[in-house]
Amino acid sequence: ITFNKKVFDLNDNQEEGLILVEYFQFFPSLIPFSFFSYLLSKKYKSKIVAFHPRPNPVYKKIVLFLNNLPISFFKIFKSFGTKKLITPLLDKNKYKNKTLEVISSIKSKKDLLNLKIENILVGDLFYDEYLASKSKSTINLKNKDFEEFLLEAVSLFYYWYDFYLKNSVNSVIISHSVYFVGLCGRIAAFKDIPVYQISAKHAYYLNKQNFIKNSNFISQKNEFDKLNPEIKKKLKEISKNQLDKRFCGFKDIKLSNDQDTESKIYGKVNLKKKILKNSGNKTKILIAAPCFQDAQHAFGSNNLFVDSYEWINFLGKKK
Repeated sequence: ITFNKKVFDLNDNQEEGLILVEYFQFFPSLIPFSFFSYLLSKKYKSKIVAFHPRPNPVYKKIVLFLNNLPISFFKIFKSFGTKKLITPLLDKNKYKNKTLEVISSIKSKKDLLNLKIENILVGDLFYDEYLASKSKSTINLKNKDFEEFLLEAVSLFYYWYDFYLKNSVNSVIISHSVYFVGLCGRIAAFKDIPVYQISAKHAYYLNKQNFIKNSNFISQKNEFDKLNPEIKKKLKEISKNQLDKRFCGFKDIKLSNDQDTESKIYGKVNLKKKILKNSGNKTKILIAAPCFQDAQHAFGSNNLFVDSYEWINFLGKKK
């Protein structure tokens, strides 16, 4: 807060639209959040408004009340020019018929994954939100709770869709491009509003073509091919060095960015002794499975299987 007050001039009258910034309570991310919000506010002469990406449960409403106290977390947002904090209020009765239309259009999990509303792809966001919020490994389309979930999802979609119709939004800052958290940014990107997905380590510009963090990796080979041979050689050496460190159990860049751990994933571990039972000459296969509930489509939805459950089920049936 002290730093922001020294660096940012908050005296200008910014009234030509809004800069939406997610109310993300993670301290490291607030440093780039501060700079992006302030500079976009200056660029577009717009006021900064913080937002919750989804409705708040009852216990979080207490937190909202505490935001008005002098020691509140919101003081950090105020220090880089944020004017107020908004929270979605859903009118589920208004969108019951629309939700029934959506339900009738979904005959399979693939249909859900490819779901578009108002010509905006939202199926991957709904799919991953359901798995995470309901602690499910896959989706049963006939479950009652899935229909109830869809009513909330469709209502939240239209809250943000209508918000953009009623307000002049010049840019959006989000912490993630998945789950309901990414919905506000997804709609904005399809409306040609600049969207920035920001963390303490990186910043991605999202648009209609690349609306998911890391989605630009699909063009990575083409971009790599444009480099001169010497740079390619150097980059390959760096990559090989990092992989060697990982498989030897040393702390590399990836582990340094994640939570610290003293245990070595590989290193001196004897895989045959620790994991594999004596099965003679039978083929042994190690399946390195991801978390079945954590952002299954963080890299997009054009995958061989709709989710990890379907993938692991397929492998289990192979002989």
